[in-house]
Amino acid sequence: MESIQAVLRRRRGATFVGRGDELTRFRANFGWSADDERRAFIFTVHGEGGVGKSTLLERWRQFTEARPDLDQAVRPNPESGWVISIRGAVLRNLERHDEALTDLTRAIELDPGAATHVVGRAMAERELGRTEQASADLTRAATLDPTLTWPYGDRQLHTSADR
Repeated sequence: MESIQAVLRRRRGATFVGRGDELTRFRANFGWSADDERRAFIFTVHGEGGVGKSTLLERWRQFTEARPDLDQAVRPNPESGWVISIRGAVLRNLERHDEALTDLTRAIELDPGAATHVVGRAMAERELGRTEQASADLTRAATLDPTLTWPYGDRQLHTSADR
């Protein structure tokens, strides 16, 4: 038997009618090459509570999961650490942590000075239960870019959880 939460989630998703423009733009984005000026690499969602942000993000996730070819964005730029790191972040958000770890490690190989790649890998490592590697990567990221404050906080939370 389905839980009340599952029933409510299913019904809310079935009746979602808002944010059609954002859904359309997100879907269309996958049809454009990386060098197309219309192509967006970051989408922002904002608004007051209760206006469909969570449902929109869930729809984006579902659409992305349904696409079998996440490599499409990487094909034109196979040696770009940033592009591979973005794909790694998408895979991590899809809870495909092993694949994300592979991409983020490759991004670091291509662009070893990018602290954000290292932090992304640390997050994937943490999800895979590799706490020592995650902690080492957070320390490395903070060393690479001392202006980043959030790896310090994440590392602090991480090390206290290990105790």
